[in-house]
Amino acid sequence: MGWIEPRHDVTQLLRDQASGREGALQELIETVYEELCAVAHRQMRGERQGHTLNTRALVNEAYMRLAEMDDFGWKNRGHFFGIAGLAMKQILMQHARGKMAKKRGEGAQSVPLEDVELLTDSQAESLLAIEQALSRLEQLGPRYRQVVEHKVFSGLTLEEIAETLDISKSTAKRDWVFSRAWLNQELGAGVAGALP
Repeated sequence: MGWIEPRHDVTQLLRDQASGREGALQELIETVYEELCAVAHRQMRGERQGHTLNTRALVNEAYMRLAEMDDFGWKNRGHFFGIAGLAMKQILMQHARGKMAKKRGEGAQSVPLEDVELLTDSQAESLLAIEQALSRLEQLGPRYRQVVEHKVFSGLTLEEIAETLDISKSTAKRDWVFSRAWLNQELGAGVAGALP
């Protein structure tokens, strides 16, 4: 299912941001905030019920990272959500690494969301296993990893992925089918079975 276009034209807000219009990023985030929360929720699925604060904390941290970017260069709506989803993934990965290092007694550095329980131990382990598998998949072709990240972590449709990566929809679909099958084989159905 693709993104529902909100009241404001997201593409126009992206153009406004690129042209340097003051407040365009803030207006963009306000416009798509609930959709970003849906992306965050998908990334945190399986967590205990009632963690909307954590979902919102993840979105807020991602917003801070997006606001710090020097060169936005967002081409379109899908590209924006792709980057936002990847920012959330990076935050969760940082949290997972810190959580697992702390569990092993390595005294990991604190992360911005250290007081927010974003992931269970099991989720942290799964996320790290997926990240390692994605690194191996990338060796087969960088686009495979990009397709998976945009589909799984950003929630983009195959059409949006094709537009974002400047490839045909059939190529995006072929890459997704291959990557999903490869990940199922690599990780087993228990971890990869959660992929949409």
